[in-house]
Amino acid sequence: MLYHHQLRYENKYNLLPTSANKPDHSRAENTLYLFVKAQKSFTNRVGEDKNITMSSSKKRHKRSQAEQAQWLFRRHKNANLLAEPGVNEFIVVLDHVKSDFNIGKIFRTADAFGAREVHLLGIDYFDPTPAKGSFKWVPAKFHEDMATCYAELSSREYTLFTLDPGQGALLSDVLLPAKSAFILGHEEFGHSFDYQEYSQIQPLRIPQLGKVQSLNVSIAASVVMYEYVRQRINKA
Repeated sequence: MLYHHQLRYENKYNLLPTSANKPDHSRAENTLYLFVKAQKSFTNRVGEDKNITMSSSKKRHKRSQAEQAQWLFRRHKNANLLAEPGVNEFIVVLDHVKSDFNIGKIFRTADAFGAREVHLLGIDYFDPTPAKGSFKWVPAKFHEDMATCYAELSSREYTLFTLDPGQGALLSDVLLPAKSAFILGHEEFGHSFDYQEYSQIQPLRIPQLGKVQSLNVSIAASVVMYEYVRQRINKA
């Protein structure tokens, strides 16, 4: 019955060989032609279904990765409650930084350079895997916005700095106070606050000689932490 309808369709649109051009074709040959045609159509549909299945599988995999990251974060955050302040007094502030790999890398560097604490603004969770266990060693403090973080650090007599490629003094030209807090903004949108509301925050820029005046946020954090420690070593 399937071939009967297909035969009518093929003849309607003149897709089958006709007696005008191939008078010797038998009914068996026409049936074979339709069978091959149907087989190709079935193969195409299978391919489309497979692509849809793969797309759904990727979405599930991405969702499962996020769920796994959140589970790891909760587990490591509990361990972080026992973390002790680092040997140096400087603090790193992460202002709405993306929750994938950069935050974990910054914790890893903060641990290496003995950061006192890492403060996180507007960040509910992040993937601690890139930290390689450092999240449990560096005390983390969470804030909803800049206002609460600024109030706390100011009350503790910290000098706050932002890293901005377009303005401020060169990092290498500034004598960094012992109580320095370095604020790093979102990878795409920068800082979440208005500079005019926090006039005490000082902008700094890392010397760059290339065409693209941009550094990955974890790299920028590493540079400023290294410069802080270098100045302390030179003083000693």
